Amino acid sequence: CTEAALLSHDHTVSWLLGNSTTFVGGPMPDVETPQPSPEASGLRVLFLDVDGVICCNQNGALETDKLQNLVRVAKETGCKICLSSNWRLYDDLREYLYQQLALLGIECIGTTPDAGEANHGEPMRPCEIGAWIKFWNQGTTRPKIQTFVAVDDRPLTQENGGAFLR
Repeated sequence: CTEAALLSHDHTVSWLLGNSTTFVGGPMPDVETPQPSPEASGLRVLFLDVDGVICCNQNGALETDKLQNLVRVAKETGCKICLSSNWRLYDDLREYLYQQLALLGIECIGTTPDAGEANHGEPMRPCEIGAWIKFWNQGTTRPKIQTFVAVDDRPLTQENGGAFLR
């Protein structure tokens, strides 16, 4: 796997998904420090890419060691998952991810919208993340997003809308 770009502020967590990873974007707490429950302090969301993050092989298999690290992060931070991976665009792959994450006790609360990257070729993932955050926070019955992090092997801060993630 290549180095993953994560969105939060100035943290490096080399063990996060078994890769060398760096946080860039809205504040994310250190996972070693116990945190207050998300209900008490707002919602924490981890935007998850799959290829190059939890699937770093040619056969499309999710990797146990990386999933275990994801479980650890989710439990220690109380974050919920939103799929930002291209896997979200395929019904069978999306449902498979939902099932696998649920079996691990990880709550998936949605998927980012599709900004048509496949059609026009412009990398748009930061825009998709921003649109999902805006949509989520407009809901009146949901907790507002307090912090977020995006785990991705793409250089998201260099893509369209990437300035939003700093």
